[in-house]
Amino acid sequence: MSLIIKDSLFKAYSGFKENRKITLWSINKKVSRETEIFLKELSNYFAWVDFEILEKDGSCESYFEYGPISFFGIPKERELDPFLKSLTSISNGFMEDAEVEILLFVASMCPHCPETFNALTDILVKYPVRTKVVFSDDCPERVKESKILSVPSFIIKNGKGSEISRWTGSIDKNDVIQVLKGKGIEELSSSYFINLLEQGKAEDVARIIFTSNFLPKGFVDLYKSQKWSVRLGAVVAAEFLNELSHEVYDRLIDNLLGDYDHCPVEVKGDILYLAGLSIKKSDRTETILSIAKDETDEIILEAAKESLESLRS
Repeated sequence: MSLIIKDSLFKAYSGFKENRKITLWSINKKVSRETEIFLKELSNYFAWVDFEILEKDGSCESYFEYGPISFFGIPKERELDPFLKSLTSISNGFMEDAEVEILLFVASMCPHCPETFNALTDILVKYPVRTKVVFSDDCPERVKESKILSVPSFIIKNGKGSEISRWTGSIDKNDVIQVLKGKGIEELSSSYFINLLEQGKAEDVARIIFTSNFLPKGFVDLYKSQKWSVRLGAVVAAEFLNELSHEVYDRLIDNLLGDYDHCPVEVKGDILYLAGLSIKKSDRTETILSIAKDETDEIILEAAKESLESLRS
């Protein structure tokens, strides 16, 4: 392999002045020819890059490291620009006491990976937690081990190695910071919950809401989405929530009914369906009868009828 840096990349990064030392960790200091060529040619292109080879314990594969990031595999094609950005943007240090770890899986031909890689760099500038970036083309075993089905995949694990959160595709940097800091769910955006729902984790969403005993705006807003798939996922999450806690579920219904008049027809239908699952049968029946009395839309009237039948059953 010979490293080829496009003119645009060379112009963007050749003027960087601060020295960056990359550490290559390897058993018995044995380095693959490909990795050695990559680092040597990288330092030839950019005067600010230096590297050293150090021996490591253990039996896992070699990797190279800068500051808080360990890189597994070699960046290629689309991966090169965000890789260079990470070297030039992040300081050579990390949070020793951090109880979380980030894993990012990217691939050379993935058109969406650079955006997530760059977002990771922006996060690490402010919150330099221990991170592993895996260049999937070179690391099929790591991909299999982490059950990666598509890239980019962004994973946060706790100090015991258990997965806390996973994003597939784009990430919201503020959501990631919230999770890294161990904050509550109050400020999590709708995209955080949508990402979980798209992974088929409606029950996980329900447990997050139940455990926190809080209804964040980002979650409630899912029910007003224009996308049917998002609303469907949110409805399924609500059904799981109703199994976990009638009290929390009915707070959600109260919230949705409070906004009922400002919702489009399809959203009103979903709200009526969910209201029909409530254990507050008399209260919900009274509310739905009141709504139906002033409605003329056939879709809403049919939804109200089905909801009332559910409450009477």
